[in-house]
Formats: sequence, C-alpha cells, structure tokens
Amino acid sequence: MQLSDYKSYRETNIIHGANGFLCRLCTKVISHKGDIKRHFMDRHMVRDLMFTCPGCSKLFTAKNSFTSHVYRNHPQFKGIDFMEFATKIKSE
Repeated sequence: MQLSDYKSYRETNIIHGANGFLCRLCTKVISHKGDIKRHFMDRHMVRDLMFTCPGCSKLFTAKNSFTSHVYRNHPQFKGIDFMEFATKIKSE
C-alpha cells in the first residue's frame, strides 16, 4: 500500500467526535490524534508483521512498541531501517 492509499484508508476509518477519535474498524475511542494514528498503524496496517529486536531478539507485534524499545534499550541501532527486522506472520 502506498502512502497516499494509507492516508485515504486511515481517513475513511477514523472519525473525530465529541469524545475523541473513533476507529471504525474496532470501535476504540482515543483522545489524541497522534495516538489514534499510531493505533491505526500498529493494529490495522501492520498486524501481519512481527518485529525482532536486533539487540536482544525480543519479539513485538506493534511497530511503535518495537521502535520505542530499541531507542530506549539499544541506542546503537538508532537510525536503522526498522522494516529490516519485520517478519510476516502466517495468516490462517
């Protein structure tokens, strides 16, 4: 999916309401725009990927959790292409 397609898909599935931002795919309501974008990416766009930490081999299903872990615990890997450490999960 290209970036423009992703933005269009995200905009179609996220609604701004009185209580915050609603994800139409899972009905989760989140108060901050940046948090709903991260939720959407982690839960609905890369849900078939798993990330393996290059420093300690810990596994992550959310890219944001993975990158936060690497920046916090393995600063020598800052600036790398994190998609190099993504593995597709088999879907059944």
